[in-house]
Amino acid sequence: MYIAGMRSGIRVGLLVVIVSAAAACGPTSRRDADVPARAVTYDDACGLQAYFDERREAKLPPPAVVDESIASDEKGVTAGIGTYVLNDPMVRRRFAKLLRDEYKGVEPQVVGAVESSEGEVKVRVKWWDAGATRRLRVGKDIVLYTKAGSTELPPNPCVADLLFGAKIYEMRHRYVTGELEREREGAPDEAPPTASTPAPASSTPPVVPVAASASAASSAARP
Repeated sequence: MYIAGMRSGIRVGLLVVIVSAAAACGPTSRRDADVPARAVTYDDACGLQAYFDERREAKLPPPAVVDESIASDEKGVTAGIGTYVLNDPMVRRRFAKLLRDEYKGVEPQVVGAVESSEGEVKVRVKWWDAGATRRLRVGKDIVLYTKAGSTELPPNPCVADLLFGAKIYEMRHRYVTGELEREREGAPDEAPPTASTPAPASSTPPVVPVAASASAASSAARP
């Protein structure tokens, strides 16, 4: 009896340790935060283009600012911290999908609270100004507030794009649709005249160079 009791106690103790360790780990990001954010946006790796197109057509505003502080350092880099409200059903549904797609270990009740029409959903992030948009500061956790309580999340570039990406995804939309229009019209697909150089992380998607007209080419050929 004594030995059986000890074994039972050991099993319970191990279970408590395992559960506690899992709770201590918390949610993890499926996407590496060190991946260049520009590449994530350019490739629409987060699947947000259709979301922003729908918001633009519906004329819905971006998440509202609850509080925000902004400062610039001696190098001219602007950074800030702020809390933003997910203020309509569309953004709440898309953020809940983001939690399921981009994270492991987020409690189901937290995801449910984000999708629910009840209670307020707020996201607090630390960001830096990359020019075309804001990006999350690597190593700085996100804090999500819902009716289920507060949850800390590791940084993920898709969260930054969802919160701050309206303008850059509008630019991406114009670029992509422009490319599609040129394909429909049968425009020649010419390579750039010189080798391209890597763009900085904050740059917008590259613009395809416009081919010189035939008249200009013939004028240049005459002595």
